[in-house]
Amino acid sequence: MTPSSETREAVLERFRVESITEGALRAIARKGAAVTMQDIADESGISKGTLYLYFKDRDELLHRVSEGGLAQLLAKIEDVFAKGLPFDETIRELVLTKLRFFDERRALYRVHFELRFPHGRDPMCDSKKHNPPPEKQLYVDRLTRYFEEQLESKEDAPRLAQFISETVAGLLFRRIPETNGSKLEDDAQFLSDLLLNGLSGRRKKS
Repeated sequence: MTPSSETREAVLERFRVESITEGALRAIARKGAAVTMQDIADESGISKGTLYLYFKDRDELLHRVSEGGLAQLLAKIEDVFAKGLPFDETIRELVLTKLRFFDERRALYRVHFELRFPHGRDPMCDSKKHNPPPEKQLYVDRLTRYFEEQLESKEDAPRLAQFISETVAGLLFRRIPETNGSKLEDDAQFLSDLLLNGLSGRRKKS
């Protein structure tokens, strides 16, 4: 096999997976948790048999699609850092960007949530240990590098990056299953204020 033919195969496979991903998102938007492999195949313009060449079942497909989206989030996070905003504005932009990313894909992540927690369990108290996807660790590592540049004590950077990641995730776990609730911008502002000002910034003036 020549390098050129390998390149063509790689491009074709990437295009096929992207088509499946887009088809899955459209099918989920129509069917929600009831979506089937046939629905996804129809939306992707391929046969169901071809779909099974890439994914063993629907749950694996949806899991891969939901985690694969995190790579797109990383690109959006880099766009925030590229703006070179002051520290406080950067934190607010990071929070808003992450919440907006998941809100725009709420149908997908709601299904993912239902598959992982079918009985409505609180994911923050789940007893099973789940290895985070590599993209999530890349996100935390990127935050860590930013805080190392901004904080006097670099030793605090990893803990702060992890804290912000988990705090935003906690709010996302509340938002994703909701059919209605607080406005995205309101939640982003509340969480940003809390992160930047701490509880003292929320207390009544004496």
